[in-house]
Amino acid sequence: MILLNSTAYLLVPPLVRFVGMHRLYLEKAAISFVYFGALMLNSICIPILVKTSFREYTEEQLVATLFGSNTDFGDAWYHQFSYLLLVNTFVLATTPLLNVFLSLVWLKLSKFTKREFLYAHHTNNETDNMKYLELNAGPEYQFEMKTAPLNAVLLTTLVFGLAFPLLYVVALFALIVQYLTERITLALLYRLPQKYSLSLTLQNAHILAFSPVVSSAIAFWMMGNKQIFGSRQPGALSTKDDIALSNHTLTAEAQDLMKGNLTILENVYLIALVLTAFFSVIYYLAQLMILKPPIDQQALI
Repeated sequence: MILLNSTAYLLVPPLVRFVGMHRLYLEKAAISFVYFGALMLNSICIPILVKTSFREYTEEQLVATLFGSNTDFGDAWYHQFSYLLLVNTFVLATTPLLNVFLSLVWLKLSKFTKREFLYAHHTNNETDNMKYLELNAGPEYQFEMKTAPLNAVLLTTLVFGLAFPLLYVVALFALIVQYLTERITLALLYRLPQKYSLSLTLQNAHILAFSPVVSSAIAFWMMGNKQIFGSRQPGALSTKDDIALSNHTLTAEAQDLMKGNLTILENVYLIALVLTAFFSVIYYLAQLMILKPPIDQQALI
């Protein structure tokens, strides 16, 4: 996971620049969003799929047995996935330190290449301002790469915090690591940051504003598991390697909803889901139609 996250840190910016954007601030926002998506996919989404079975939704054996043995958020799922989620979130919390290390290694390699090969026979390495900066200055401060790991930790905590309360402790640790890392490195390591517009800040707010909807949906589904919050029995096992069916599917949940058989907890989170989805739609429509801020033409990014 650390290797893949490091690869994403190094490859996402040049790939997005290769695709190209009409404005530089859009390019920075795209880099931040793609890096955030890569971290979430590698650290959270893929581990969940690895532990998941779709046997209750398809008869296709390849799809049903391609992944794990859990058909729902049951007792076995918690035992198999809890440590993995906590470890991956903790790694995400320490990502700012890893990114600083990667920046230093990349900068040292770049300086060595230029000093020993590209500019080895140049006589103006000390008098030319650009060459002097390339050979002596610290790394550039890439704000677009700083927010993605923290957004991933906060989104994971808000979505799965109901099932794993320890994630809130990890989120607090991530905030402390981010704060101390930025304070120290900005003072001692990085060059003077460029001027930034509000585009990245607004994008981060939009990402985290979407998390209550996902959190309410996941909480509603978790509370609907009658094996834990009810009397429904899991499916019988015919062999020791068989997968126990949860009998908690989208069809079963829809039938319980139509018949009014939802529990109190399900009703609470269903109301929360409807309200958060409604107000999220209102918020985004207001951003697009009424409150959309003008583009700061004086900002560099």
